[in-house]
Amino acid sequence: MKTVDLKLAGLNFIQSEAWSNAVLENEALNLNYSIVQGNELIEVSANGNRRVLRKSRFTTVQLTTQKREFTLNFEEVSETF
Repeated sequence: MKTVDLKLAGLNFIQSEAWSNAVLENEALNLNYSIVQGNELIEVSANGNRRVLRKSRFTTVQLTTQKREFTLNFEEVSETF
């Protein structure tokens, strides 16, 4: 088990990179994707058009603490050939 300490700036950077990559992949594959914005679930089509599907079941929150601690479980994998 490995414990990783991330600061808020690092977490925001990782999340924004993942979001950017996901959007680029969806556009390249011509797929629709859903986002939560303004407490509404919005479907974004491949050409950029947005359509409100419904009120979201959860809301977005802003993190105010400066440090988060995550515990990651890594298991050793042994393969025999």
